[in-house]
Formats: sequence, C-alpha cells, structure tokens
Amino acid sequence: MEIKYLMQPQQNLGSRLTELFQQSPPAREIRIVSAFMNLTTLLRFKTCLEQLSIQQCDIRITVGIDMGGTSVEVLNELSSWSFVETYIYHNAYPGHTFHPKVILVEYSQQAHLFVGSNNFTEGGFFSNYEASTEIIFDLDHDHENYSQAKAAYRIFFEPTPPLGQRLTQELLRTLSIRNDVLSEVIIRQKRICGTMNNVINLPSSPFGV
Repeated sequence: MEIKYLMQPQQNLGSRLTELFQQSPPAREIRIVSAFMNLTTLLRFKTCLEQLSIQQCDIRITVGIDMGGTSVEVLNELSSWSFVETYIYHNAYPGHTFHPKVILVEYSQQAHLFVGSNNFTEGGFFSNYEASTEIIFDLDHDHENYSQAKAAYRIFFEPTPPLGQRLTQELLRTLSIRNDVLSEVIIRQKRICGTMNNVINLPSSPFGV
C-alpha cells in the first residue's frame, strides 16, 4: 500500500484523475462521491467516462444537493447518462449537510482511493487550494485493507433510501418544485444576495432524516 499527498493547486486532482481514467488496461470500477458538482467539470469528464463504460467499467456517482452546491442543469445532464448510475444523498433534517468527497478508481491489480476536500467542480479539481490523500492498494497484497476501506465508504458508494436515492426524472421534478435544486443562474444570484426564497405549499421532501 502506498500513500501520496496531493496539494492543490501545485498538484491538481483533475489532472490526476484524467491520467487514471485514460490508463490502459482501463479501470473496471469507478465511484465518485461529491458534495457539490458543477456542469463545466462534469462535461469535461463525460467523454472519458463514457468510453470507460463501453470498456465494461462500472461507474457510479453519488452527489449532494445541499447549500445550492449542485444545480438542476447538473442533475439533468446526469439523468441523461445511461452509462452511469447516479444517486442523490440528502438528509431532509435541517443542518445535516452532505459534505464528503471520495473517489475510487479500481483496476484488476490495483485501486486508487482519494479522500480530501475537493468537490467535483472547476475550483475543486483545478484552481482552489485543496488537500487530498491518494491511497494506492495492491489488490494481491492489500486485499484486507482494501476490503475495509470499501466497507467503510459503502454507505456512500452504495447509497440506500431514505437518504440515498437513485436519480430519476420523477425525483428531479419533485426536487425542482420544492426548490431543493435550482438553476446555476439562480444559484449565483442567491449567493450574491445571500438569501434563499421561502416558498409555501411545497410537497414533502422525498428524503428521510
């Protein structure tokens, strides 16, 4: 097992992931967990993730919707990706923010686990000051440690109701009606104003607490 430290912007996580996603032979499993996600960064990785899926890579994304960190445009885009399973993780109880950032890239003989502060955004992957740890497992010799790591993060890698729910158009419509997810334009405006509108007569949250 090898441990590396990525201190951004000197070593950005986006470039490191691009390198791993383009490695040959290709990854067989990818798990992406991010509190926030923006459309520009998502589209930046679309082609390589689609190619990996064609090569039989199992790809799953778990994303949060708290604090206006993920827009309706991102979720619309993800819902159109037939090559990725996407889940939303959210606790409807106020003050319980979904905030982890974990990425797993697994090959037949090796696995790379990233845990740090980097959201799946342009800032988080390229320009912000961020810190993350890359743990490299040799699957022949580090099987026990790797199994423990995957088990620890299973709650995010394999989310289940009521807090983790598969992204569907029906779920997205409910979240949009409730203003749980907003457009990127509105999110920017609200951040400038520092306020969030209160809307009455909303449908109940589809998420548990």
